Amino acid sequence: TRTVTHASTDVWQVVDTGAKITDPDGKTVTWESTRTRTRTSGGATLLIISDDVYSITGTASGTNREGRNFTVNITTALRLQACNLIAEITQGVIEIQPEDLKVRSIDFGDGSCDNEGTVTVGNKTKTFKLRK
Repeated sequence: TRTVTHASTDVWQVVDTGAKITDPDGKTVTWESTRTRTRTSGGATLLIISDDVYSITGTASGTNREGRNFTVNITTALRLQACNLIAEITQGVIEIQPEDLKVRSIDFGDGSCDNEGTVTVGNKTKTFKLRK
């Protein structure tokens, strides 16, 4: 169940409860999450969504396809904005903690539309391209 509450003019609360995805092999991912999406600019131009910028905060927890529990925390608010007319996360940090494994930190950058991020596990960091 996903519940979206329009908390105020530019703020939405999104809560996922009992979410589940089953792959073709019958393996499942389940999770619960709570996020706040705040429009930080573009609200004055209601019919032009390409200038809207959002800040997203929140947490999640669940179980992956292998039965490993995990938690997810947005430790630095994500910035969602239009880049070449496609909504992209251009800034912010997410930390993923799989049970019994090292924390994975995903950094989406400095707010520029460069379509890149980095993932760090322990002392190893790798740059990646975001899918469009």
